[in-house]
Amino acid sequence: MSQKPNKYIRTINAVDDFNGFTNVDVYSVLEAFAVKCPATQHAIKKLLCAGIRGQKTTVHDLEEARDSISRAIQMETQRHGQNEKL
Repeated sequence: MSQKPNKYIRTINAVDDFNGFTNVDVYSVLEAFAVKCPATQHAIKKLLCAGIRGQKTTVHDLEEARDSISRAIQMETQRHGQNEKL
């Protein structure tokens, strides 16, 4: 049984090797940047993959990213209080 191609894997230039490339996926990027908030994770995934997964339009993915960012702000405000600097 052949494996379906992963829509989240991309080949990028390796920063420390001008001729090298490496494969990464959205989840590895989120982990590398220590993104812990699930709403922020969802927004980033939607932004990186807007319109390319074949299920929703770019605009729909961007709207969902916006909604997720709003929720992330709400969650962060609840965690740290409205008066504290984020």
